[in-house]
This record gives sequence, structure tokens and C-alpha cells, in this order.
Amino acid sequence: SNRLIAAVMGSLNMITKTPSTHLINESFEGVHQTFDRVAVQANQRYAAMFKTDLKGVKKEENNDAVNR
Repeated sequence: SNRLIAAVMGSLNMITKTPSTHLINESFEGVHQTFDRVAVQANQRYAAMFKTDLKGVKKEENNDAVNR
């Protein structure tokens, strides 16, 4: 997603402008948090699509999306 790319680019810009270890660590922390958020959103979207819970257990045996 564009937001993810923007977050990564912003962090990289911060690192190149300020060579301080503290800021570099902070930037990478932000990237990790963004990746985590995107992963959770993708997981929720996937679960909703296939009518599963987040553990991946099918709630409905007869699921057209899976059987097709």
C-alpha cells in the first residue's frame, strides 16, 4: 500500500538526514509498527473473505470461495 511505502521512505529520509543512533532506532521502530499494522489488516481481510477466525479454522464447511 502507498502508506506503507511512504512510511518506509520517510524513515529512510530521517536516517540519512540525522546520523544519530537514537533516531535510526526510532525510525526502524516506526517501520516495524507499520508492517505489523498492515499484517493485521491483511489477516483480518483474509479471514473475512474466507469466513474463518484468525486461527484459520473454517467456520463454514461449504464455502464457495474455497471450493471454486
